[in-house]
Amino acid sequence: GLVSYVVKANRKHYLATPPERLLDYLHDKQKQLQEEEKNIEAILPQLKAKQNIAQGVQEATIYSGFKGIKSVLENMLQELGQNGEYCVFGAEGGMQKVLGPYFTLFQKKKIQQKVKSKVIFGEEARHSVLLEEYKGEARFISSQYSSPIDTFVYKDKVVLFIWNEKPPFAVVIHNASAAQSYKNYFGWMWKMAKK
Repeated sequence: GLVSYVVKANRKHYLATPPERLLDYLHDKQKQLQEEEKNIEAILPQLKAKQNIAQGVQEATIYSGFKGIKSVLENMLQELGQNGEYCVFGAEGGMQKVLGPYFTLFQKKKIQQKVKSKVIFGEEARHSVLLEEYKGEARFISSQYSSPIDTFVYKDKVVLFIWNEKPPFAVVIHNASAAQSYKNYFGWMWKMAKK
């Protein structure tokens, strides 16, 4: 709307509109932006509600057998990425027994990605082959509190590995509140555990 033309002898001759028209153009744009702003303000509450629903992910998934458990561990490493961190309590060596050579491979992948881990083992694991292969920080609690379940906590997930079942399986809980509760519990246990 800032340029017009006239056809003379089959040729277009362009003419600039009066300079005052520039101000009209800017005022029109300003009105349009104000209308768009009002429209966005009207739908903001709905957008925020949808975002909150999406952020509050709550799901639990069960993975069964060697392949299922391996898939859980591979997903965990992928989600942690470089320099990630996770913690574990209840470890008694079930992971190494069930996974065999994959346990060693998992530890190597952790080193490659510089993933840090803190694990609370039962006292019986202190002088075992398990600790020779495990890569990360370790502390120990009395084996009277041992469990056939390893509890892994990372990001907003809690993973329960049940090793003594046939087949062994893992329950992955995706919930930020649950993960934070387990992290708090782990922190308390870590302080109480022996080096």
